[in-house]
Amino acid sequence: MTASIAMVSLALASAGLQAPLAQGQTLTDQAVMNWSPCASVVEMTPDDATAMECATLRVPLDYTKPAGRTIRIEVSRMKATKQAERQGVLLFNPGGPGVSGIDYLPRLAKSQLGTLRTDHDLVSFDPRGTGRSDRVDCSPSGSGHPHAGASEKEQARFYSEHEARENKRCVAQDHAFAAQLTAANIARDMDVIRRVLGERKIDYFGISWGTGLGAVYRSMFDGHVRRMWLDSVMPPHMNLEAMDGAYLRAQETRFSKFATWIARQNSKYHFGPTRAVVSKSLFKLREQLTRNPRATSAGGGAETVVDGSTVTNLMLSTRDQWAWAASNLVIVRDGGAPERTQEPAGPQINHLAYRALVCNDGSGGRDFEVTWRNEQRRQHDYQAAGGDSVFAWQCSRWPLPARPWKLRKGTSLLQLSGHIGEEVTPYSWARATKNVIGGSLMTVDNDLHGTLWTTPCGMSAVQFFRTGAAPKGKCPGHRAAQ
Repeated sequence: MTASIAMVSLALASAGLQAPLAQGQTLTDQAVMNWSPCASVVEMTPDDATAMECATLRVPLDYTKPAGRTIRIEVSRMKATKQAERQGVLLFNPGGPGVSGIDYLPRLAKSQLGTLRTDHDLVSFDPRGTGRSDRVDCSPSGSGHPHAGASEKEQARFYSEHEARENKRCVAQDHAFAAQLTAANIARDMDVIRRVLGERKIDYFGISWGTGLGAVYRSMFDGHVRRMWLDSVMPPHMNLEAMDGAYLRAQETRFSKFATWIARQNSKYHFGPTRAVVSKSLFKLREQLTRNPRATSAGGGAETVVDGSTVTNLMLSTRDQWAWAASNLVIVRDGGAPERTQEPAGPQINHLAYRALVCNDGSGGRDFEVTWRNEQRRQHDYQAAGGDSVFAWQCSRWPLPARPWKLRKGTSLLQLSGHIGEEVTPYSWARATKNVIGGSLMTVDNDLHGTLWTTPCGMSAVQFFRTGAAPKGKCPGHRAAQ
């Protein structure tokens, strides 16, 4: 996956400076935060600007050297509107990694979970390496192209070598900083935030990579967790080669269901009366357009190229897009161009933080030959999704050692939710993580990544954080009314 680099100003709210450390003290013993309106550091609506305040916290870069180099962590909060009913703090991480949490706090406040603001302070932060916290910006550079006539493996090696050079270049910009970009250190930063806020325990809501961060925090600081909900759950071990396999297997499974759905409506789409015939028809169409892509005009006269990847993207559509995707596959088959969709803007991701948090904490991906063999095997196994690496290729010859997560069971209240058909964090990961760290698992009946807070299922999380009641079974995952 290609990550865009966050080009965000480092303008920060003022923070208190510590007095010199007394003998035996650590920096985190003296950490303080001075709060001020967020308007100076975050682009917000007027309502958000009056509701949200920000502060900067200083923490050790390396927690084994608490009196050494420090870094800035930007924190934001929206105070509970009914202080007499306040239960505490709900700390939130939207995922990523490499993504600002502050930018997402207003979205949390406007989601199903936003009703918690009556009795919780909603708190988020920009993890080290992201947003307005201290970070290193290392924009990706172009790779160029392999030589004409290069074999498929030679082409793959060319791009792998480019990623290895990029990894070396970006880490070298600040080796010490990159080495300390781990979920464990961000969990330690979270615990400093908890202490400075004066909370004995916190509630936590994490999505996607934020579930890994939550699981790491709970494994390290279980006694400081009141209630935790993890949605679209990461695996308990970030084995990048295995993650690639699970991602593509989930896509292949969804395509199989899509092909069955199309076959049931053969009188409308005419791709075949059975799943096998539909699959064969679509694979043939993809192969034809891979060999002979065509330029055609979409609505408005804009020219577009229709090729094999066009077919693949439509074949792997999420369930709520199946009718749209099937209609566009007919258009492509008949020589036209598919309808263009307006993709929502993705989050701004810090390139180095993303790579470091995947590669420092994950195993695999370092050896080209291993990754190549896995790709070839997956290419054979997953004819619709293909075999390309999604995660492993990013860690080509990563110059720092892997330090995998050390997760374990705890006693604090824990709820997980997995989305039955999604591929970004496949449902199997939620089950595997539950087996390692415990808790209860709720199944969200959709294939849309990290959408608990945008569906009525989110009210189960509201009740969980307010009462500790753990939901059971399956929840319909349709979108909440806007």
